[in-house]
Amino acid sequence: MKFLINILLIVLVAISCISFIGEQDQDNSSELLFFVNSSVIDTELKRRQIEDIYFGDKTVWSSNKVIVACYLEGGSETGEVFFRKFINTSTDKFNRHWVKLIFSGYSQAPKNFDNPEQIIEYVNGAKGAIGFISKKDKSLLKSNCKIITIL
Repeated sequence: MKFLINILLIVLVAISCISFIGEQDQDNSSELLFFVNSSVIDTELKRRQIEDIYFGDKTVWSSNKVIVACYLEGGSETGEVFFRKFINTSTDKFNRHWVKLIFSGYSQAPKNFDNPEQIIEYVNGAKGAIGFISKKDKSLLKSNCKIITIL
């Protein structure tokens, strides 16, 4: 009987640990807000399209306007969520990818910024630009920026 109680206790502890780990790794990608310059006519993108934009595989909007991708540095919490949840890579791998493309003649790497104010200011003034911020920074968006839905 004592043996069965010990086994039951071990199973309950294991289930608790698994639940705790699952809670720690929740998908917090919903904390990000993607936005574009108001010149962009697209209103929504699929998650795969975000990855394609930031890896250079999608370079023009549906209107044939050139996409100018912008991102927050990977050292920021918002940047880390982006790299981990949206493009499924590390900042280092992302940078190495772009170094290879640039030396191969591909010249338009995404522009990086240190803080939300900088990325908003840039996207606000750059036709075809896309960027992201934390949802908590939504109030910083300017009139020439519009939120884009991610499916």
